[in-house]
Amino acid sequence: MSAISFAPREWELIYQRLQVEPVYIKNKEDTKQFLLAVLWMLRSGAQWRLLPENYGKWNTIYQRFRCWSKKGIFLRLFEGLQCGADLEYVSIDATIVRAHPCSAGGYERIRILTEDGKEDVIKLEQSIGRSVGGFSTKIHALTDALGLPLRLILTKGQASDIKQAEPLCNDICTKAVLGDRGYHSQEFRDFLNNQGIQDVIPYKTNSVEPKEIDWHLYKERGWVECFFNKIKHFRRCFSRFDKLDSSYLSFWHFASALIWLR
Repeated sequence: MSAISFAPREWELIYQRLQVEPVYIKNKEDTKQFLLAVLWMLRSGAQWRLLPENYGKWNTIYQRFRCWSKKGIFLRLFEGLQCGADLEYVSIDATIVRAHPCSAGGYERIRILTEDGKEDVIKLEQSIGRSVGGFSTKIHALTDALGLPLRLILTKGQASDIKQAEPLCNDICTKAVLGDRGYHSQEFRDFLNNQGIQDVIPYKTNSVEPKEIDWHLYKERGWVECFFNKIKHFRRCFSRFDKLDSSYLSFWHFASALIWLR
């Protein structure tokens, strides 16, 4: 794979954003080298052990990546670069990605306090579903009017789209929400209308009282499909190789941040 790098403007915006984060930054060049290593992993989809030596020791970079993932640094980097989002309307959709067998069997430990004041450890189940085609994960996305990502949610591959519709659109300031028939639900329509948001979602063919929607505006829903097309050029997003949800979602957040910088 050829050498990769950030454009000067991209790197300055990334570094400017990282300076307000609660992470240790040894120096500017060291941080850039680390993020270039993560970018190489994002673009190649390779195993961590195959990271070229010129980026540094693979295990050191992996441990730093896990630390940033746990602290939500990639998430806040993604959110911090969303200045100027076009919220005239937003689109929602979901896409399924195949999970490699090496991504199965993982779990995250979380420490909690029980009612009697003792500390306990629970294992969080990861978002890897089983279907006829094998393991799969589903990404639910909310994009602005230009197809730029605003929110991402990770679920098992067999999860329905409609269950994540309200979390995606909660407290969003927009005039309309565009979605396909997978989001047809009177409850969801009422949720949007109660906030003064127009629902541009086709009714299912078996609906008792189907209503007309703004089909001209509905055509703009294609922008969310364009987002999925862009992000799946990053092979670490195109297929899931990570056992942990936090790691896999961090790659999606980092890739989405890079799309915002284009």
